Amino acid sequence: MIIILGLCIFILIICMFMIGFLLLTNIEYAIIPVIVALGLVIVIRKIFYSYVRKYPLNDKKDFISKNIYKLVVDSIDFWSISFIVKEGVWICEENGEKVVLDLKGFIFPKSFIRAYVIRNLRYKTIDKKAPIYQLYANKFRIDKFNNMDIKLQLCDDSSYVVRDGVSIYGFISREITRSRSRYMFNTNRSLFSAKKNRVSINEKIYLTYDNNGD
Repeated sequence: MIIILGLCIFILIICMFMIGFLLLTNIEYAIIPVIVALGLVIVIRKIFYSYVRKYPLNDKKDFISKNIYKLVVDSIDFWSISFIVKEGVWICEENGEKVVLDLKGFIFPKSFIRAYVIRNLRYKTIDKKAPIYQLYANKFRIDKFNNMDIKLQLCDDSSYVVRDGVSIYGFISREITRSRSRYMFNTNRSLFSAKKNRVSINEKIYLTYDNNGD
């Protein structure tokens, strides 16, 4: 249902932008569909962020990793982090470290895991050393993995989360991490200050920016 609703709104947004483009000769009429399209973008983003913040379904203690670097396993040509799935619950366990993410019903489980892994890999480099805004920059170099490649293995699917030491989200994964940005960058922590301030950040702190106010 959510996928269908999102698709319908997306198509409507495209149509509004197209109508606005066709009416460019008359700017007074062209601006109306553009404003409607931008409004729809804000609405669908708000719905998506609210939806994302409901996951994972399990207790936080199951996925707040003490040291996610222990989950990175050395392979012949690259390093990797591997998850297996059991009835919608994704599990990664290596070197005495275990992460469990209950994503039953989530429409983009692999993108969710990618977002989770990348931001956790970034924490140590960002914590008090880089602007918190870098937590969801699409690309960010991680000190620990300089010039290294890391693959995320999700059952029969694999993709790079780090190339030559640079972590890369992708659009959906980045938006998943951004789902708490409204609360991270509120009036007390503006987007402007977030681009320059260096503060403490880890998964536990990240999760405190909850969906209060929705």
